[in-house]
Amino acid sequence: MISITDGEIDASFLSKVLGRQVERGRVRPLEKMGGLSGDFELVDVTFADNASTELVLKRTGKGKEAHAVALGTTREAKFYALFDL
Repeated sequence: MISITDGEIDASFLSKVLGRQVERGRVRPLEKMGGLSGDFELVDVTFADNASTELVLKRTGKGKEAHAVALGTTREAKFYALFDL
C-alpha cells in the first residue's frame, strides 16, 4: 500500500520501488483523467542527486472501492505486473 501524507509519498517507499535514493515524491492532481474505478495523479520525484522525473499514479478513488471490486479490476493488476520498473 502506498502511504501518502500531506501530498507526499514516503521517500523510502519510492527509493525501494525505483531502486534509487529518493529525496521527495510530491503528488499533484492530473486533471480530466480517470476511469470508472480509478483516479490519476502525477508524482514529481526528486532524487538524492537532484535529478528528477515524473510518474503517473493510478489509485482507486475514495468511495469507489466496491465499484472497483464489482468491475473485477484484478485484471488491471495482472496487466500492470507485466511492466518492468
